[in-house]
Amino acid sequence: MNHFTDRRTFIKASALIATTAVAPRLFAQAPIVAADDPTGVALGYQANHADVDTAAYPKKAAADGASQMCSSCALYSDIDGEYGNCPIFPGKRVHAKGWCNSYVKK
Repeated sequence: MNHFTDRRTFIKASALIATTAVAPRLFAQAPIVAADDPTGVALGYQANHADVDTAAYPKKAAADGASQMCSSCALYSDIDGEYGNCPIFPGKRVHAKGWCNSYVKK
């Protein structure tokens, strides 16, 4: 084995070790918005849109209220069909069937 091969092997092995050490953190799932999340509480977030208090949130009581849910919101980006990302809750996942008062029709 010459010096060039040893160095190439070292660099490949270093890259593999670094990737193995960092990958679990890169692909870990973000937490789900909790019921007591301060932003969620302020916006009336519910994991199930059917549980929204329509007396407190008249937007949800509107004619199109039954179809208002995170998955039909312009701010929502799907992850896996059950959860998605929302810029209102950075670093957290929201339920596709959830709802909050920041709902914006697509």
